[in-house]
Amino acid sequence: MGVPQTLSEKAFDVCKKLQFDLPAHQKKWIKCFDEPWSRRVQLAPRCHGKSTIWTVIFSQTFLLLNPGARILVVSKTEQLASRLLRQVESVCIRLWQAGCAPKLSSATATEMRLEGCDSKEPNVSCSGVLGSLTGGHYDLIICDDVLDDRNTQTPQAREEVEEWFYGSLLQLCLPETRLLVVGTRKHPEDLYGKLGKNPAWEFISEKAIIRWPSNFTEALEKGMPISGFFSFGDKGQLLGVKKEGKWQVLWPKMWGVDRLLLDRLMTGQAMFDREKQNDVSFYLGRTFRREWLLFYDLLPERPSLSVYTACDLAISEREGSDWFAMVTIGVDSAGTIYLLDCIRGHFGFSRQAEAVRDSCELHRPLLLGIEDVAYQRALIEHLSGNLAVPVKPITPLAPKQSRIRALQPLFESGKVRVAPCHELFIRELLEFPGGEHDDMIDAFEMAVSLARQGTSPRVDILEVL
Repeated sequence: MGVPQTLSEKAFDVCKKLQFDLPAHQKKWIKCFDEPWSRRVQLAPRCHGKSTIWTVIFSQTFLLLNPGARILVVSKTEQLASRLLRQVESVCIRLWQAGCAPKLSSATATEMRLEGCDSKEPNVSCSGVLGSLTGGHYDLIICDDVLDDRNTQTPQAREEVEEWFYGSLLQLCLPETRLLVVGTRKHPEDLYGKLGKNPAWEFISEKAIIRWPSNFTEALEKGMPISGFFSFGDKGQLLGVKKEGKWQVLWPKMWGVDRLLLDRLMTGQAMFDREKQNDVSFYLGRTFRREWLLFYDLLPERPSLSVYTACDLAISEREGSDWFAMVTIGVDSAGTIYLLDCIRGHFGFSRQAEAVRDSCELHRPLLLGIEDVAYQRALIEHLSGNLAVPVKPITPLAPKQSRIRALQPLFESGKVRVAPCHELFIRELLEFPGGEHDDMIDAFEMAVSLARQGTSPRVDILEVL
C-alpha cells in the first residue's frame, strides 16, 4: 500500500482532473488544508475564488478521504447555500464520470448523499444563517459568506447572528469537528472581527492590493483625490493609469493593479477597503472629507441641466424626530452634479405638501422622487394628483447608511458641486455616520438615484464616473 494522500495532495489531484488553472494564492490556500487547525477564519477579497477553493474543493476532498463524513455548508440564505451545494454536486458528478469518486445517490435542495455511505445522515447538508439547525452533528462545518449589509448594519442584527452562531451552529460540533469561516469583512463589529480577536481561532485576512504604487499611497494618506492618475477615452474606456514605484497584487492575471485601482476610483475608499482589502477601519471614522468639497459661485445655464428633486418625508412635527428633507440637484452633460437647493424642517402633512409644490414650481424637475413607505404613501398619492411634475415612488434597495456611503466616490472624484450657503447639508455630510441627522444627505442620495434611472437621455452618471 502506498502512503495515504494528504488533503492538499488529493485537492491538487481533483483540480487537475477538473482542469483548474490555479493561481498562486489558491495553491497556497490548498496547502493550508493540511495545517492542524480546528477553527479557522479565512478572509479573502471578493471575486478571488475563495468559495471555489475553501467550500467546493475542500469539502469534495474531505469527502474523498473520509467517505462517511458529514459536512454542513452555511451561507447568508438557504438559497445561496443551496447554490454552493449544487457546485459540490457538480464536482462529484464530474469526478465520478472520470472514475475517481463515488456516485451521487440522491440530492435535494438542501442535502446530498453518495453511494456506499452507511450514515443515516446526508454527506453534505446546507442551511442559511438563522436557519433551524436541530439534531445532527458534523465532521466539517463551512460558513461561506454568512455576513452581508443587512445582518451587520445594526447592533440588533449583529447580535442575532452571533446568538445563532454560538447558540445553534457551534452546538453541532463534535470535539474533532473542523470549523471554517470564509468571508469578507462587512463592519468593524461584525462576527468575523470578533472571531479574529478570539485566541481559539486561527485568523487569516488577505488583501487584493498587497502593495500600492507609491503615488497612490501618498495621495490616499493625504486624503487627496486620485482621479488625476487616470486617463479615459471618449466612451469611458480606461486608457492608462499613472503608477510610480513598485506594487503587488494577490491575483495578477485576473485582478491586475490597473483594474483594482479603477475599482478603487469607482467605488470609493470605504467600499473598496471593505470588499477588496478586508479593511473596515474607515467605517469607524468619517466617510466624507472636507477637502473633497468643491464649491460653485455660478451655475451653468439652466437648460443645460437635468433637474431632479427628492424628498425624505417626516411622520412627526415633534422636535428630536427625523426632519422633513427635500433636495434638488442638476446634472450636466459631463455628469457633474450641482446641489441646487436643500431644505429641512419639522413640518406637518400640509406644510410638507406645500413645500414640495413650491419647489417643483421653482425648479421644474424632470422627476420628483419620494420614498415609498407606508406612512408617506398618502402624500405621494396627494401630490401625484396635484403636480405637473411626474412623481416617482422610490423603494430603497439597501439600508440608508449603505446607500449614503455609496456616494463617496462621487465626492472623492470631484463630481459634486455645492454652494457655500448649503451649510446644513455640508454639516450632515461631514458628520456622517456619527452625526445627529442625515435626512438631507439621504434625500440627496435619492435624487442621485433618480438621476441615474431618470427619463433624460442626456447623461449617465455611472458611465461618466
